Amino acid sequence: MKRLLSLIAVLSVALAACGEPSPEAMQLSYSLTSGDEFQYEVGLEQHIEMTASGDAAMLAGEDVPGEASVDIAGTATFTHAISDGPEVGTHEVHITGEFADVSVTGTADGEPVDSSEIPDFAAMDPIDVTVVVDEQGNIIHEGGDSEDPLGGMLGGLGALGGGANPAPGLDPGKFVGPPLPDEEVTVGDTWTDEVETPGLSEDPITTSNTSTVTGAEELDGVEVLVI
Repeated sequence: MKRLLSLIAVLSVALAACGEPSPEAMQLSYSLTSGDEFQYEVGLEQHIEMTASGDAAMLAGEDVPGEASVDIAGTATFTHAISDGPEVGTHEVHITGEFADVSVTGTADGEPVDSSEIPDFAAMDPIDVTVVVDEQGNIIHEGGDSEDPLGGMLGGLGALGGGANPAPGLDPGKFVGPPLPDEEVTVGDTWTDEVETPGLSEDPITTSNTSTVTGAEELDGVEVLVI
C-alpha cells in the first residue's frame, strides 16, 4: 500500500531581538498562555494506492476495497484553544475542526468513486482532541473523542491510516509545531527526532522528522525565525 500525504502548516517563531540580519543562537520555546486561541486554515491533498489480499484484506475489513487508486482533497479551519496543563511548564491544547469541503476522485475495485458519496476508507472524521505539550512542543499526553482523527482514511488501519505519531504538521489533530531542540539554534541549524508506531507486522514503523531553521523574516512588524 502506497500513501502520500501533503498537509502544509506554516510555523514562525518570534525572536527576542529585532533588526539582526543573522540572529545569534538562542534556545527556542513556545509561548502559550491560557485563554489564547489560534485558528489554522489547512489544505489536504492525499493520494492512496492500495491493494489488499489474504490476511491483509481480512484485517482491513469489508469497508476497504481489494484495490483502490484515489485522490482526496479538502480544506478546513482548525481551532487550537490553550489552557493550563496539569504541571508547571505544560499546556493543554484543545483542537477542533472538520473537513467539510472534500472531493474524492479515482477508482475502487475498478469502479469510479462517487465524490458525493465518499467511501468509508476515504472519509475524514471531525476532530475533537486535547493534547498536553511542554514548552518545547513535546507531546506529554493526548486524548479525545477521536484517537485517530484521520483514521477514516484507509478504514482506520492504525499507523497506516494516520498513525499515532505522524510528522508534526501532517495531522490536523496534532500540535502544529515541531518539537523544539534543547540546545540553542540559529539560521541554518537542523535537528531530528524519531518516533515509532506499531505496524501491521511485528516490526514498528519508524518516522524521522527533520526540522531546519531556513531563515529570519519580518512578519507583521516582528522578526521571526522560519522553520
